[in-house]
Amino acid sequence: MGALAKRNLLVAAAVTVAAALCLGVFCALDSHMLLSQETPHGISSSTVSGIIMVLCSLITAWGGSIYFRCSDKVIRRCLLELVGLLVFWLLVSLLKYCSVSAAAITLYWYLFYAPMIFSPLLFFSCVLHATIKGNRKLERTIQAVASVVSALMFLMVLTNNFHFFVFDFTYEGFTNQGEYTYGPGYFIVLGWVLVLAAASFVLFGINARHNLIPALLLIAGVFALLVVYGALYISRFEPLFASNITLDYTLIIFVIAELCLRLKILPTYSSFRDIFQSLPLDTKIVDKRGTIVLGTSTAEPLSPAVLQRCLEVKQGQQTFSFSDKPTKRFRVFPLNGGTVVLTEDATPLVKTQQSLERLQKKLQMQNKLLQQDGAMKSQLFRQKRKRQLYTEIRATLSATVEDIGARIENLPGQGTPEEAEMRRRELLKIKMLVAYCKRKGSLILNKSDANPDFNRERILLVTNETASDLRAANIECASLVETNYDLPAETVSILYDCFYDFCMASFDYENPVIMLYLHDKADSDNIVEMKIALESDSEEEPANQSAREKLLETLAQHNVAYSLVSDKGSLNLTVLAQKSATEPTPVNWEGGLR
Repeated sequence: MGALAKRNLLVAAAVTVAAALCLGVFCALDSHMLLSQETPHGISSSTVSGIIMVLCSLITAWGGSIYFRCSDKVIRRCLLELVGLLVFWLLVSLLKYCSVSAAAITLYWYLFYAPMIFSPLLFFSCVLHATIKGNRKLERTIQAVASVVSALMFLMVLTNNFHFFVFDFTYEGFTNQGEYTYGPGYFIVLGWVLVLAAASFVLFGINARHNLIPALLLIAGVFALLVVYGALYISRFEPLFASNITLDYTLIIFVIAELCLRLKILPTYSSFRDIFQSLPLDTKIVDKRGTIVLGTSTAEPLSPAVLQRCLEVKQGQQTFSFSDKPTKRFRVFPLNGGTVVLTEDATPLVKTQQSLERLQKKLQMQNKLLQQDGAMKSQLFRQKRKRQLYTEIRATLSATVEDIGARIENLPGQGTPEEAEMRRRELLKIKMLVAYCKRKGSLILNKSDANPDFNRERILLVTNETASDLRAANIECASLVETNYDLPAETVSILYDCFYDFCMASFDYENPVIMLYLHDKADSDNIVEMKIALESDSEEEPANQSAREKLLETLAQHNVAYSLVSDKGSLNLTVLAQKSATEPTPVNWEGGLR
């Protein structure tokens, strides 16, 4: 238990002892006046009336303090209703002392039991609201049942003159000076009051924190005093039976309610203030004039410059610091009528920021080195690819020139129409080979240009030139190129070799028609797909398969995935090739990268 809680507990114990002493004085005073006078109503009324008026004033002032001290509006309303009941009880007691008729005396006597019955109900309502926080429907149901039962109990007391079930007495000449006996209804009412009180303590005990147990024990001791007093009064113990039960009960209920507030069993603004002051943060609440009205125990004073800056913040959270105090950061939260200022020690943050800045500079230097390293590797790779392309094209051109020479030496004669036709077809093939050498050689020259890559227009130009050569050889050909990327010369070289060998194979078919479609593969950003379809009037496979074998050999030499399907009079080729000119990655048939 903290020092503050111990201090509150000592204050509460002192209040309890003082209340007990006052209770004893009231009992002694009432007993003396009752035993020493002939007419109790007239003789004791002036003294008791003065005490009642003073107590009414004190309880009313106490009720005003509850309005400003209790933080929960439901509990605050219940406590204010309790204050009203106590004042009502005192005023009814005052009227009863001034009454002489049996009807008025019995009515005021019965009205005494409104505070006696409904005070425990109000305490129970406070406890119920403070403990059952997650189920308001259950709280309202229990509250309604308890209120109905309490109302029935009070109605039974109020109608006692019709059934005498609560009190049994002779109505004529009744003065309420002990000439009555308790009926069964009285003990039913008493049992209901004890049930409400016991339920309140049980709920408190179950839900109270460990540090509130001593406070509950103290309040339970005061309530035990009330129970003992009631038991002795019911048994008509002479000194207590002669006392004024209204004053005594009002004082004890007042003490119990004040202890609940003082010991933080019921929520108060002072408990919030204590919690706020115990926060392990440097937090202050500043009013509009720049005065610190509340601060935590660790709060440090603010300089005029900081206060001025805080008061300038009208809406929204703001965080700022000053150059002369770089390790202090001030977070400002505007409130209605003031400002909350949270001062943070930013020393760890400043050190972390400095460390991060050093790390950032180091990473930036490493990033530049990696960029330079990557640029160098890319340049070396491009040079390597250029050399490989040059070697590959040189070997290809050399083989093609040898093929041209061999075909020229083996040209058939022109003696017969068949020989003339064969000679013409061989010459067309030679022409295709010459055109192939020209375009293949242009790839090397293209690599030395400012923009060595092939865009859609340049690729379409190559395919259209080849299609024009094919049409000159009576082979219909059309091409469609749809790509949004520039292709490197290496990729164009591979695709052109495949297209060229496919065209050379078309000479073995009768009246062939060739369609080419080049496009970006939809499910891969780095793959280009080329589809070539051939349709002819041939009804069977060509007898000469050398051109197709040359096509398969070309496909096998390059990093491509392909599908070659032939049928009677048709031939279909699909090729997947890599777009980028970076380090090549094997291509699989699904269009991804192996």
